[in-house]
Amino acid sequence: MARADTRRLRNLPTDDDLAPIDGATVQDGLYHQAAPIDESIGHLITHVQRAQIIYCDPPWAYGDNIERGKAWAASPARHYPLIPDRDMRRFFQEGVRKAMAANAILAMWVPNSQLPLALDLIGLAGCRYAAKTTWRKRHESGVSAGCVSNGAIRPCSEDLLIAHRGAGLRQRPNVPQLDSVFDGVRGAHSAKPTWIRDWLTQAYGPQTRRVELFCRDSGNGWDAWGNQAIPISATPTSDEEIAA
Repeated sequence: MARADTRRLRNLPTDDDLAPIDGATVQDGLYHQAAPIDESIGHLITHVQRAQIIYCDPPWAYGDNIERGKAWAASPARHYPLIPDRDMRRFFQEGVRKAMAANAILAMWVPNSQLPLALDLIGLAGCRYAAKTTWRKRHESGVSAGCVSNGAIRPCSEDLLIAHRGAGLRQRPNVPQLDSVFDGVRGAHSAKPTWIRDWLTQAYGPQTRRVELFCRDSGNGWDAWGNQAIPISATPTSDEEIAA
C-alpha cells in the first residue's frame, strides 16, 4: 500500500468528492457508505496487511438507522458517510481483524454514547481492552467545548481506547506515558489532536507498520485508508492549488 501524500486540500470534501471515482487510482484507500460493506472489507484486507498499529476514528452512525434529515450542523451525517452499527461490527470482525498483525495495537476514538459498541468492536477485532485517555475539549478561550445532545449530559470530551492484539507491542521506555485526562482545543468537526498519532509512533517505534483508518490525511510513515484520504487524481500539484 502506497504511503499517503502529506499535502492536503484546505476545503472540506463535497458530496461529489466523497463519491467513488470510476477508473481512478486511489492512493490511500477508498471507502464510501453507498458501496456494500463487503466491498469495503475486501478493499481493506487487500490494501492493509499485518498492520502493527491501527489508529481510527470510526464514522459512528449511532444505531442501524442513519438519521439523514437532521438540520443541525453537529449531525455527523452532514460531514461524511456513516456506517450502521451492524456493518461496523462486520467491518471490525471480517476486516480489521484480518488486517492486523498477530501482535498489534488498536487505538480507537469513541464518543461517550458509543462506548458499549466500541468495546464490542475491540473484541470482534480479536483485541482486548487495555487503557483509555480522555480528551477534555476546550475552545481557545478556555471555555468547555460541548456538543449538542438530547440527553442529560452535555458531551464535552472524547475517549481514546487502547487495545492489544496478542502480546500487543512493547512501549519504548524513553517515551512518556499519556495522562488519563488531557485538555485540548477542539478544531474542525471530528478532527483529532494531531500529536496523538505522533505519540503512537514514538511510543511503539517508527519501524512499526502503521495505518490510520477513516482518515483525512496522513504522513510521517503512516498509511491511510478512508474515503476522505486524498486520491491521486485530486492531489494538488501546485502551490496555487494547495492554497485554493
